[in-house]
Amino acid sequence: MANVEVTIQELITGFPCSYSNRTQALHYLLVVGGNGYVWGGGEVVARHADSRTCLSVHTLSGRELKIVEAARRAGQDVPAGLLGMCPADALRPQAARLARTSGPLQGEAHPPSSGCLLLTVPPDTAPDWRAAAEEVAAVVRPLWESPAERWLALLAVLTDDQRAYHRRQRAGALATLDALGLTDGANPGKDR
Repeated sequence: MANVEVTIQELITGFPCSYSNRTQALHYLLVVGGNGYVWGGGEVVARHADSRTCLSVHTLSGRELKIVEAARRAGQDVPAGLLGMCPADALRPQAARLARTSGPLQGEAHPPSSGCLLLTVPPDTAPDWRAAAEEVAAVVRPLWESPAERWLALLAVLTDDQRAYHRRQRAGALATLDALGLTDGANPGKDR
């Protein structure tokens, strides 16, 4: 089992191109359902050990390398992420500090779903994980209460039944946050 900072540090070290601060990592761990993490012993733990990092995504196959070489010969710039290295690799050594540093959420909050850990915080949650849940709830709650225009535009193309389902999911998630006492939250802009 690991405390919040260790878990976030491991996530940032492994995937700095996806999670460059505490807020982004907590969002992934507690709000994105089906991410491979579960509650265990009052802490968030990986369901299965996985030593892969983003480098497995950034590593090119032989075919892709030929395409990159051809692009270079044609004088085109090739992003670092296409050369078998992570474009955010410089953040890896800073992971311990970043695990304690709140920051902006990349994009919008993931829509609420019954599979997200934030909505299933167990009563025996370790104090640091409880504080982390309060912290991320303070970030996502306003975004769930007032969805972004892009999300509203997406809802506009759904059927009435689909829109009703999403409204119920959002209302249910907000009610669950209230029932769990995750309404005030920590100051999301405060460094730890």
